[in-house]
Amino acid sequence: MAYQFDFNSTYGILRCRFEGDVTDESLKECYKASGEYVAFTNPNVAIMDFSNASSLNVSSQTVRDLANRAPSMSGSQPRFLVAPSPSLYGMARMFQQYGSETRPQMYVVRSMDEAYAILGVEEPHFEPVTKRAAIRKRQTPMLPSPAAASPCNLPGARSSKRRAFFRRGGSATPVSRP
Repeated sequence: MAYQFDFNSTYGILRCRFEGDVTDESLKECYKASGEYVAFTNPNVAIMDFSNASSLNVSSQTVRDLANRAPSMSGSQPRFLVAPSPSLYGMARMFQQYGSETRPQMYVVRSMDEAYAILGVEEPHFEPVTKRAAIRKRQTPMLPSPAAASPCNLPGARSSKRRAFFRRGGSATPVSRP
């Protein structure tokens, strides 16, 4: 498998980590699987991490097709694409642009540290997602209400840097909208 899902129950962060070669097929497969993991974990935040991807063999048509699909998570919940290399960053920005209507809380960053800084969390501990553990965790809501699911309200998160970030417009990479 070219990707693996894990979960941080403290902050409700679902992370998908790609390793090796990223292809059209592996990206489509991951996107399909992400809906199941979202249903299992009920996350507050999602991160797709391409830091360990060795190559990118994904067509622009696949990126457009995936961006035009219904999101796995609610559009109001923050999600991050971690894309350290120029080619991955370009692909992530394309996805962000095409999906901006249904994913207004999409951020493209260059490192996991940058995503954590925006969220105001420090190196969270992740565990592999298992059906039983995820269902157990999902039965206990992480946050008291859907309005509390913004990065500014993550439990235990530092707030000053995060609030300043969102006052500046809330995007690590600005999205131009028509």
